Amino acid sequence: MDLGTGNVIQTPPERRAASTPMLASSTGLHRLIAIRSQSTERQIRALKKIAESGIERILLEARQRLGRSELSSGDLDQLFISPIVARGLRPRPAAALKRDGRETEDWASLRDRLRRAVILGTPGFGKTTLLWNEAVRRNQHALALLRNPHVVLQEVQPAVLVHANEVATWLSAAPVGTEMLAVLVDKLLKRFGLEGEETARILLLGKLREGDCLLAIDARSEEHTSEL
Repeated sequence: MDLGTGNVIQTPPERRAASTPMLASSTGLHRLIAIRSQSTERQIRALKKIAESGIERILLEARQRLGRSELSSGDLDQLFISPIVARGLRPRPAAALKRDGRETEDWASLRDRLRRAVILGTPGFGKTTLLWNEAVRRNQHALALLRNPHVVLQEVQPAVLVHANEVATWLSAAPVGTEMLAVLVDKLLKRFGLEGEETARILLLGKLREGDCLLAIDARSEEHTSEL
């Protein structure tokens, strides 16, 4: 049968044996597409939850630290001053900084090319604010991509922010030999309300392993408490 017109197409006897398996393969293909579609929907829902929860938690933390009852992602963006990044090692001794001739670049033009970085600075420099801003920005971009019905999930790169002291606590309580990322993912999924969601676990773990999810670790010295 022609599925486009509904017309019955007569197949010559000599071709029926060869054409019959094609019908079975076609049916199997439709089932496979349906299964993949359901799996994709679960992945999209998981990514949305991860991105939305990530933004909500960062804004909550920012409100608490800054003493503001209301703070939107737009407000957070206004608080952020994009730093100038210098390439190479800092001159020594400190006096040489006055004639520092290193090549510099604005953070906004550099951030998407970085695969790994350590942000150093004196208290009040804005290290935590930079992490907040970057994680929120990436999660907002991920949500924008997920609104596209033709989204390619490999292109969706969310961000998660954790604190160094809580990571140390999680790892010290984990069985010896447990993969660090696996420990982080289990704790984060519980935090995001996705505990026990295997699709979300596989997805987030895979993205972290492949570098398709920003893992921002804030190592500030202030005491940080977590409900996990």
